[in-house]
Amino acid sequence: MAGVLDLHTLLVLQNGWAYYMSDTTAAYAQWAKLFSGLKAETLREWYTELKARGNDFRSDISSGTGQLPATVVTLSDETNWKELEPMGGYVCDAPLTSILLLNQSIRVACYNGSPELARAMHVTIRAILQTSVRRLQKEGYLDFQYEGVEELHPEEELLAEEKGIFTRVQRWKALSETEIATIDAEPAIREWWVLWEKLKTIQNPAEHQTAPIDPDNPLPPNRILPAAGVAGEAGGVVDYDSD
Repeated sequence: MAGVLDLHTLLVLQNGWAYYMSDTTAAYAQWAKLFSGLKAETLREWYTELKARGNDFRSDISSGTGQLPATVVTLSDETNWKELEPMGGYVCDAPLTSILLLNQSIRVACYNGSPELARAMHVTIRAILQTSVRRLQKEGYLDFQYEGVEELHPEEELLAEEKGIFTRVQRWKALSETEIATIDAEPAIREWWVLWEKLKTIQNPAEHQTAPIDPDNPLPPNRILPAAGVAGEAGGVVDYDSD
């Protein structure tokens, strides 16, 4: 689940928005309940505008088209869950899996040319995500929580003042478990050997002394003999010709 909370959020938002904007009696009644106390005429006007204009759902890495209204989901950060350290399964001291519990935070920004419709989008988006907790849990998330409305960045406030693009931003946090199976991505460790005629100096590990190689003496005192059938020298090589 790690690293894809924004994509899962986009999927539930698209489906939830399609349900609320289906213009059925039941869907509209549920949507209207989100704005208890407002006049029916106002709600019908908002609903008609939201349905007519649509909503362009995309992540922050998607190529923008400048279309409004739009809802942009950004995966803002990912941190280790401090209450529990990473876990792993072991057999004969070899790790089989590595498990991380991670907190992922997303930023959901609603953009609209009308401040009231931006408000309506914000309330609708919040409701969709709140009712999608069970669905996200079925996908493997352990928790999904609303963290509130975020203060606008200076450039977002400038968009409202100069371009008439109004923004509402909300933050959500999810706890997810990530299990990574051990893979054999490294070659097996093997001994390496250097040909005798390539050696310049050699160190005897037992005596910790380094001596130059005498090519005229086939068996200097500190030579480490290779295994039978191997034309080279064992570990302890200090310098050799690479040619």
